[in-house]
Amino acid sequence: VLDRLFLKKVLDYLPGIVSLGITFFITMVGWVFFRFEDTSEMTQCFQALFSFDFNGNIEVIHSFYPIFILALLFSFICSFSFGKKLERYFFKSTVFSIRGHLFQMVISMSLLILSASYLATSGFNPFIYFRF
Repeated sequence: VLDRLFLKKVLDYLPGIVSLGITFFITMVGWVFFRFEDTSEMTQCFQALFSFDFNGNIEVIHSFYPIFILALLFSFICSFSFGKKLERYFFKSTVFSIRGHLFQMVISMSLLILSASYLATSGFNPFIYFRF
């Protein structure tokens, strides 16, 4: 909605990495609305996010590090030349060979299987948009 109203025009004038950071920030803040069931929890979350109090106890879950690194990689990969080449190949190519179609199918199916297996083996996974 923000993009349609005014954000696209503003982001077009900014450098790529700055506009990417702003979009990432707005997306992360927007997900808070889907996470909590009532406004008091949401308010507490926003207060914690923007208090910049670094003296609190932070629980570090070491098994989350690989997922966090992958999320960062996939979030910002198109900022680099290698990512731009991948983006052009997967999203902007109009002609593919049989080999190209098979390659995309194998990658898509692999990602689907990995995602489904992760969801099936993890604990409670509520449908995030159900809360909204």
